[in-house]
Amino acid sequence: MNRMMKLSVFALVAAAQLAAPAWMIHQHEQTLRYGTVYKFRTVPVDPYDPFRGRYVMLGFDQNTAPWTGPGVFPANGFEGRKRFYASIAVGEDGFAKFSGVGPNRPASGDHLRVSAWVWIDYSDPSKTAIRLELPFDRYYMNERLAPEAESEYWSRNREEAKNSYVTVRVLNGRAVLEGLYLDGQPIEDVIRKKIAAP
Repeated sequence: MNRMMKLSVFALVAAAQLAAPAWMIHQHEQTLRYGTVYKFRTVPVDPYDPFRGRYVMLGFDQNTAPWTGPGVFPANGFEGRKRFYASIAVGEDGFAKFSGVGPNRPASGDHLRVSAWVWIDYSDPSKTAIRLELPFDRYYMNERLAPEAESEYWSRNREEAKNSYVTVRVLNGRAVLEGLYLDGQPIEDVIRKKIAAP
């Protein structure tokens, strides 16, 4: 292989390596700019670890969905970890819900491409559970504020009148986590006020 050929191959490989992250960034930014905003209620995650670092670990009020795919569920070949499409609907309270999950992209409406764990109860198929693994279970933030934010998020979610949620933008099956809110306020503002308080 002559020198010119080697340089051409090197240039192609370098371009491909740069194109992949550039495309991912482009998709992320497109979702943030044009995606539909949904609010998902959150719940605390156990075990509690205040030393996790730069993000708040999130749990969600709804992490299962009914089967809306073709045929009767459970079907052979679906047990274990699988990739599905979860349809999104908005409840009367203004919060997003998963209205169904199936193996095919929905014909209309917003949806997420999600991983899901399927447990089949062969003695009673009606108890079969489809547990969704959502692609936005970590809220990254300033490293200095994150441990305090997670502590505040965890303690407020343990209270009886909890009101924490995230805003997520959804576009073409992709989701980008936009913000984490406690009692209607961005968590960054809550923590800064707490730190500034005498």
